Amino acid sequence: MNYLSIVNALREKCGASGAALTTVTGLSGESLKFCNWVNDAWMDIQGMAENWEFMRASFSFNTVTQQQAYTPAQANAVNFGNWKTDSFRLYQTALGPANEVWLPCRDYGYFRNLYQFGAMRSAYQRPVEWAVSPAKAILLGAAPNAAGYTVTGEYYLAPQELQAATDVPSLPTEYHRAIVYRAMMFYGGYEAATEVFQLGQSEFEKVLARLELNQLPPVRFVEPLL
Repeated sequence: MNYLSIVNALREKCGASGAALTTVTGLSGESLKFCNWVNDAWMDIQGMAENWEFMRASFSFNTVTQQQAYTPAQANAVNFGNWKTDSFRLYQTALGPANEVWLPCRDYGYFRNLYQFGAMRSAYQRPVEWAVSPAKAILLGAAPNAAGYTVTGEYYLAPQELQAATDVPSLPTEYHRAIVYRAMMFYGGYEAATEVFQLGQSEFEKVLARLELNQLPPVRFVEPLL
């Protein structure tokens, strides 16, 4: 379903009068409200978890000699939201992935006290770990001694609004109805339509439960303490 079809599905569920919409631009009044409720519902769903599978993306960049910090833009992370901290790897570019190793993520305080203190500020070598700066930049430890390293990994996208009629939400198609049901709750609250709100809430909770099972990492239990 695209933005326009979701809006029309919402109008149908809410019993709106008039013909189906043919556009999502240049609208006013109730039609504009329906579009806004759909977009708000989509933004709301994206923000319900920081690690949705449908919001994962990958990045790759080459290091710059003696440069420790790399912004999301410098790391080629488009529409960046948050780093997936357990996904970083590094290899010598000339040797390729056969030279690849994991880059563990360190706490920023630990990193700062080690790599940004005293003589370590100018100690350049092959990076062996990294941290996230308060500004969400990648900090390599130590700063690379050459430009010949490639860093790869994954990140989570920032929530994106629906704008054009043909825009398609990034979650799997079978869960697009979740947007309709969440938007019904916005409509029902605005119009004091209790029956619409309750139906939307009931159906949304069902779809959300399936979405969470499908699109969130499985829960793992740690080993018991001895």
